[in-house]
Parts: sequence; C-alpha cells; structure tokens
Amino acid sequence: MVMRRAFNRKEKAALYLVGGGVCQICGVELTNKNYHADHIQPYSKKGLTDVVNGQALCDKCNLFKSNKTTMKQFNEHKWQKEARIKIESNLHLKRHFLIEASVGSGKTLFGGNVLKNMFESYGFDNVVIVAPSVNLRKGWADELFEWFGIQIDYDWNMTCGWQKPAVGVSLTYHSINTCSLLLRKLITDRTVVILDEIHHIGDNKSWGAGIKSAFENAGLVIGLSATPFRQDDAYIPFVEYKSNDDGLLESVSDYSYPYWRAVKDDVVRPVSFEIFGGKAEWKEGEYTYYGQANPRLLERDQKKILRALTDSIGRWTIDTFKEANDKLQQLRKEALTADSAGLIVCNNRYDAENTYKAIKAMGVKCKLVISSDDDLDTKMEDSANTIIDNFKNSSDEWIVAVRMISEGVNIPRIRVILYSLFYILP
Repeated sequence: MVMRRAFNRKEKAALYLVGGGVCQICGVELTNKNYHADHIQPYSKKGLTDVVNGQALCDKCNLFKSNKTTMKQFNEHKWQKEARIKIESNLHLKRHFLIEASVGSGKTLFGGNVLKNMFESYGFDNVVIVAPSVNLRKGWADELFEWFGIQIDYDWNMTCGWQKPAVGVSLTYHSINTCSLLLRKLITDRTVVILDEIHHIGDNKSWGAGIKSAFENAGLVIGLSATPFRQDDAYIPFVEYKSNDDGLLESVSDYSYPYWRAVKDDVVRPVSFEIFGGKAEWKEGEYTYYGQANPRLLERDQKKILRALTDSIGRWTIDTFKEANDKLQQLRKEALTADSAGLIVCNNRYDAENTYKAIKAMGVKCKLVISSDDDLDTKMEDSANTIIDNFKNSSDEWIVAVRMISEGVNIPRIRVILYSLFYILP
C-alpha cells in the first residue's frame, strides 16, 4: 500500500493552529498564498504524512528546506585552510582577495566555509555571490545550504532586499548591470561578495563597471578562479595586476593552488588525454577534398579537416565514441566506479542533437543538454539545469552537451570526456 503524500485539509488546519499562524523557521505570517504544510522528516525519506511529522512553513522556507534534514560534514582540505587563514589574517589590511585553485579542488566549498566563519566570527551578516551561469548560480545556493546551512536566494526578483530566511542572493554576471544601483544601496561593510570564476568579467567590457559600482562598498570581496589571467582590454575590478616578462598585465593572486599540487595531495584525479587522428573528406562547391590532421598545415586547412572529422554524422565521431564507451564500461564494472558517466562536448546544437540520436540508436542510456544562444533565455536555461541535476543522480551513462557543462558544474561521476570539437589549441 502506498502512503499518501499530501496532508489533508484538517491536518493542514491543525499544523497552522499549532504554529500560531506563522512560519516555524522565519516567523513570517502565513496566508493562503504562502502557507505550506511540510514533512519534518521528508516523504522521500520515508517520513510519515501525519501531524506528528508536520510543521507549518512559508513557501520560501519550504523551498530552501527541500528534502534535506541534515547538513553534510565538511572536512577542510589543507589548501582550503591555508587560503582561509590568508584571508582572515589580512582582513585588517585589505578587503579584496583573489584565490586561484585548480579545477575540481573545491572552490565552492572553500567559499562556503569562509563565509560561515565570517558570519560566526567577524561580524558579517549577508552575502552576494556572482557566477557565470544560471546553473552555477543555483549550484552555489544548493551547496551552501547542504554543507553549511546557509540559505541564499538564487531566484531573487531584484525589486527589494533579500527576504528571510535568506541571508543573501546568487546572481549571474550578465544580470548585474540591470540591478547594480539596487545592489549598491543594499551592500554594506557587513556584506561578503564572492565573484566565482572572476575572469568571466572580462567576457563583456560593460560588466566591470557594473561590478565595481555594485560592490565597491562591500566589507569583503573574494574572487575565485581556476587559472591566472591577463588584463587585455577588459577591466576586471578588485584584482591586482603586475607586468609580466612580455610587458602584459597579469593577475596577482593572494593564494594559489595549482593543478599539480591538487594531484599530489589527492584532491583531484590525474587527467590523461588520448589523441585521436583520422582521415577526412569534405566538399566545397563541386570539388571533394581529402585530408588528415596535421599540425604543420595552415590554420585554415586544419580547421576544415577538424570540421570534417567532428561532423556529427561522420564515421570519426561514431568510432571515437565507441572507444570512449569501452573505457567507460570498464570503469562501470568496478564496484567503486559503478556509477561512472561520460560527457560528450560538441561544437553546436546541430552536432549535439545528431550525436545524441546516434548514441541512443546504439541502445546507450544518454541525455542531451543544450543552452540558448541568448543569455537571457532563462526558460531554456532552467530546463537544461533540470536535466543536469537529474543526470547527477541517475544511472544514465552519457550526456551530450553544448556550453552547459563546463567550469564549476559539479558532476563527480563523470570520468570519461569526449571532446568532439574543431578548436585548435596553441
């Protein structure tokens, strides 16, 4: 017999009366529009639909609570402790810090731990986090709540300050210019600002001015990045620069944790690249051309060959996928890596859709996730984020992506990646 999930009208009324008509977390007055009858022990974790396991919450607190009952246990890596101490011991000297740490080393959890300490010991009481994408914006909110019990609003309506129980918001870089003056008014010397993958501010020249205006009065600004970067012609605020040997301005970090150290410390797995060549055939007008990948060719000829090789309906893509899938299946036979998954990164939507169809035709469990070319197309972005979230906890073997799965997107079970791209690296 399946236990009913929803509280009935009488049970809802009882929970409302026992709670005094206010949310049991934040204390806001409950109305017909915002009242939720919530399972204390989540239904998904075998919690009973009974008033003894119920409480009256507002819609926002119920959303934040989700189906989580306890925080995960955070164990600080050595590098995270060193970087945190670097910030804390220099707070009396400066307010802006740049932390560079290898991809996959735990920058989000580092930021969350620093934030927790700032709230508990240094008088800060609110936070604004800015990330490159909608997916990362939501990811920060999820991670902070799961690991540190810190609640932030990743869907802020930008019409007023953030509302309890949230102690801040997470935003995307491209949204800052639309609310920079509102943020400037809300930001105080008790605000922590975290700029995730801060080098992305250089993607759009107008972002730098908006970021500076919004956050220059913050008590603490932490920039996070996976790699040093240059200031070409794009201004990135809150970053110190020095001239390198070529006379170019290069970022100066307050703490650096490179990839080789992360591998040595067993914080990240070592990555190996296998290179697949091949012969290509393509048409230009009436003529058919043949070629083979060769770094000695002119760049324009290399691109033509790579474009032909990575054509989503060509033999190279299928044959290379079969080899990659063999690697994945080997990993999935091992008990410790039985949930391993693979990622295919494609050039564009056309290639991704055709690759996805070809893989599905082989009987392989696969998902497709693509983003809109329009940064403001939030509907499509939200749909893609839902697919990614579901894939994290699914048994699907492969996911095909364009743009959506990149730096900062945390899917630990991905162990094999096939880059089906025609980019030429230096």
